[in-house]
Amino acid sequence: GDDFRFVRAWWEVPSSALVSLESGSNQQAYRVATHGRTSWCSFAKGGAYSPFYQDLTLVVRWTDDGYEIRNFTDHRTGYVFSRYRGAERYFEPGFTYADRASSRFAARVLPEGSIISVKGSGIYCGPPASAWPMLAIMNSLIFTRLMELLLGTVELAKSYQVNTVGRVPWPTISFEQKERLGVAALEGWKLAFLLDRTVATSHAFVVPALIDASCSSLSISQRQWTVTLEETWSRLNKIRQGIDQLALRGYGLSDYDSSAIEQASAGVGLEVQDSNGEESFLSANVIPLTSQLAEYILGSAVGYWDIRYTTGQKPVPDPPDPFAPLPICPP
Repeated sequence: GDDFRFVRAWWEVPSSALVSLESGSNQQAYRVATHGRTSWCSFAKGGAYSPFYQDLTLVVRWTDDGYEIRNFTDHRTGYVFSRYRGAERYFEPGFTYADRASSRFAARVLPEGSIISVKGSGIYCGPPASAWPMLAIMNSLIFTRLMELLLGTVELAKSYQVNTVGRVPWPTISFEQKERLGVAALEGWKLAFLLDRTVATSHAFVVPALIDASCSSLSISQRQWTVTLEETWSRLNKIRQGIDQLALRGYGLSDYDSSAIEQASAGVGLEVQDSNGEESFLSANVIPLTSQLAEYILGSAVGYWDIRYTTGQKPVPDPPDPFAPLPICPP
């Protein structure tokens, strides 16, 4: 493929060219919306380790239902460069994941209106509202370990291909366990989403991390943000541990089996780094946090951000439907 030609960050594209329809729109509506104009759609292309939630920061040029990219060929040989797979499910909500990782398998929500890729495959499982238990199971440690058995490796760099994910046996879980798993997955999504509200390049962005009306200085705000991060990661870890226990029961495994798995997975847990070891945007480092604040002040001065969220004149909106199409811009 040719990312330089077909892929952009969503903020690099004119808002009028971004495709975002009402929640519940069908595939045909999205396909029609791409005709007759330059069109860019949300694009899943892997990314950092992030269970439950990750904002889609990329868009793909999909003018005329992807005609140009579907017919991207070598003019000398006629070889087709693009891999146009799974097109019958494009624009449907579901889950996605990175095809390569150095840690546990991490599935997250794929919003409606998105295009998948080889690096960011799609998982579609019927009505999204009833799919939360499935997301929980896929983010369990035992699910990762079963895939490693199928892959025949426990190496640091693992490749999670569609045919491998689809071959993992599914546990037998009761109605009560399904409810608990669903609640846990949704809670994990909400926690990660709320952290993302401090990231200026996210569709969820509201205010920078250092803006806290209850703090009298930047140093106090920085310490408060550090506490918030630690508490959130702790809660996410507890959610993952609860999911791990429920998944083990579903697979009919004992506490002894659980201990063996824990030993085999020593050092593997929630990470704040991606598979390439790059630092996450969620940092307690005061330098990038101060830089983000300065950028926010400048943006507010020229009307780029809604300052009323900072002053308290406008309430912060509730989290959206996780599977709803991504907005054209943050709130």
